[in-house]
Amino acid sequence: MAVGVAVVSMQSAFDDGALKRPAWAVIALILATALPLAFRRVRPVAVFAVTLAAAVGSVLVFESFQVLGALIALYTVARYCDRTTSLGAVGAGVVASVIPAVAKGSEDPLLAAVAGAGFVVVWAAGRRAGSREAELRAAHEAAAHAAELERARIARELHDVISHNVSVMVVQAAAGQDVFDSHPERAREALGAIEFAGREALGELRRLLSVVREPDGDARGELRAPQPGLGRLPALADQVRSAGLDVRLDLDYPERSLPPGIDLSVFRVVQEALTNVLKHADASAAEVEIRQTGSRLELCVTDDGSGRAREGNGAAGRGVAGMRERVQLLGGRFTAGPRPEGGFAIHASIPLDGAPR
Repeated sequence: MAVGVAVVSMQSAFDDGALKRPAWAVIALILATALPLAFRRVRPVAVFAVTLAAAVGSVLVFESFQVLGALIALYTVARYCDRTTSLGAVGAGVVASVIPAVAKGSEDPLLAAVAGAGFVVVWAAGRRAGSREAELRAAHEAAAHAAELERARIARELHDVISHNVSVMVVQAAAGQDVFDSHPERAREALGAIEFAGREALGELRRLLSVVREPDGDARGELRAPQPGLGRLPALADQVRSAGLDVRLDLDYPERSLPPGIDLSVFRVVQEALTNVLKHADASAAEVEIRQTGSRLELCVTDDGSGRAREGNGAAGRGVAGMRERVQLLGGRFTAGPRPEGGFAIHASIPLDGAPR
């Protein structure tokens, strides 16, 4: 661009086939209006200042307003610089456009008006392009942020599915091995529980991975299976009981009126809480209590174990952090810690109207 502007502008250096005088000044000024454009992205304000000064100099030296380079430089300033800087630049351009009429009394004043209008039009075009770029950049950042949130959501789902089902499978496998010779029928029951947990994990993993693989995967029927919700708590409790933990459910809430997001998230919190009890608490019994109190859903999961499944303890700590994040995303409150009478408790209070309190 810089070389092209220099070639075009160099036509003004000749008058009736002869180079205007002083030749060195004419050539230097024309090159100064064009060649700095090579650096307009790096130093837009400096390039505009140099090209505008050279354009004014060309009027004073050989009576030719070489404004093309300055217009291009002004467009760059308006597009990439802040509003205050660009306003100062267009103001300087409009003032400079008056110089030919002032310096040469015989010069047609229309030239100054046309040059000034050119500066204003170019500035407006640059500002518009800059605004569109800013909007696109903001949209891309928002899309990247949304993708990051979706990756985090899928990671939480994968953690919940794998952690719970694999924990059940490990416990059942250990139990089956203990009674394999003495009570083969109980070993067969453990193998059946392992098969059920494995099939459930595979089903949920297939559903999650279909979302990652094809956003419109419903066309294949892969997304038609319903998301797990609190309606599956009895089955979840039976699965955990088969692993040796006595689970008691105390449920008092209008299941059908729960928003889908709360239904899924509360199920995942209960699932993760029971998984932590199974893996880390050395407990024999756990209780899940869910009640609706006014416009809030109250969840409490307690156990009679050692109280070791707390934040900071490796995998258990990550599980508690994941539960807290789920609840906070719903605008709720979450607490977890050992109970004074022994064992561990998690408590979540979630607004059903979506308003955090």
